[in-house]
Amino acid sequence: TFTPTRSYGGDAVGGGTCSIVYQDPADDSFITAGKTFSTRWTIKNTSSKMWRRDSVDISFISGQALHTGASALDLPYDVGPNGLADITIDMQAPSAGGSYTTNWALMEGSVAVCRFYLVIRVP
Repeated sequence: TFTPTRSYGGDAVGGGTCSIVYQDPADDSFITAGKTFSTRWTIKNTSSKMWRRDSVDISFISGQALHTGASALDLPYDVGPNGLADITIDMQAPSAGGSYTTNWALMEGSVAVCRFYLVIRVP
């Protein structure tokens, strides 16, 4: 499933931006209550700054804590300008029906380099 590009400005390092070029599952997908699944994002660094794996973390920032592992992970590799970062987070759908949003960011210290999210629906 392809999700159209979402661009975010103002929160990236040095005023740059990022784009979500791929997301699976797509927003508003129906996930069975209690089911475990993985969410994958491919994020393009559209800023002029390097995202360094030794200084940028993948962090849960708000919303529903759907992840089954740590709330902060190291970026797996350096991502230069126009480079792509593939991020996969293991998750579990809540047991109650409803709409749930989980918000994540690439963080350099206290600065959000890039924000991304997932919205799921539990029938």
